[in-house]
Amino acid sequence: MKPAFYIALFLIAFACNKTKQPVAPAPDENVGTELPAEALQFETETHDFGQLKAGEKLSFSFVFQNKGNEPIIIKNAGTDCGCVSTKFPQKHINQGETGVIEVTFDSSGLFGRQLKTVEILWNSKELKHLIIFAEVENSQLKIKY
Repeated sequence: MKPAFYIALFLIAFACNKTKQPVAPAPDENVGTELPAEALQFETETHDFGQLKAGEKLSFSFVFQNKGNEPIIIKNAGTDCGCVSTKFPQKHINQGETGVIEVTFDSSGLFGRQLKTVEILWNSKELKHLIIFAEVENSQLKIKY
């Protein structure tokens, strides 16, 4: 087999290390109310970064609003890919207030069409999911079929 195939296989295997981000402590665990799923409303739950060159790092801010009657607590915004990092509010988001979850995508070592998800753990039985897309061009990889 060709060495390029093994290089591509190696990069695919290690592009996403399957370790979850550490869970940050919730601001106040004493708020025990479980909110309905519709309380956490995002302006958009998907974002397409479009065409990227390998090595670019881009961020997108997912804006949400608390449409419920109790404070929202974002406990974690995790992903299973090391190429995605998140920042989320460390305080309660009261009724009617907005918050932002910032997602940063690092395209280093990746190529082709990418789809990554972020799982939002909050004070509800329902999880929320954010999705990002990108098409990564990597000039160091030439795969011939």
